[in-house]
Amino acid sequence: MGRATALTLAALLFYLPANLLPLATLPIGLTPTRYTVLQGVIDLVQANLWGLAALVFCASFAIPFLKLAGLGWCLHSVWRGSSRHLRGKTRLFHIVEEVGRWSMVDPFVFACFVPVMQYNSLIYGRAEPAATPFAMVVIMTMLATRCFDPRLMWDAAGCRRPASASSPGLSA
Repeated sequence: MGRATALTLAALLFYLPANLLPLATLPIGLTPTRYTVLQGVIDLVQANLWGLAALVFCASFAIPFLKLAGLGWCLHSVWRGSSRHLRGKTRLFHIVEEVGRWSMVDPFVFACFVPVMQYNSLIYGRAEPAATPFAMVVIMTMLATRCFDPRLMWDAAGCRRPASASSPGLSA
């Protein structure tokens, strides 16, 4: 539980620079331009590439945020001993766990894309400072899901039952 919490908090700290700093330099219109995730989405929308913009927004911005929020909700549930929405939280955890495997696609694309973009000194592409924090968010959320056991939510909720309810044969 402590490892999952620490990894989730660390991923949350890396999420901010991953989205505020430039992620990549891309040669758009023969001019190398530095992009954050959201700037890239805006440029794709302006170029009428709605589908690609939606894909980049979901894969690079929304899904990491939702993974962090989902993990945070599950962890908070254990720490507070909440018994509300346990089935929903368990399903959410399994979705976060499944999506986590596919989150490595973004760092993999950068690892493959950047070396290919080395045309010459005028037209080039490269990873920028946000690439490392972005990869760290992906890795740490994957590790946090591996460390967290969703049964802890159910166990923590069971600990909040009154003593008389847990031992039905005894009376005061």
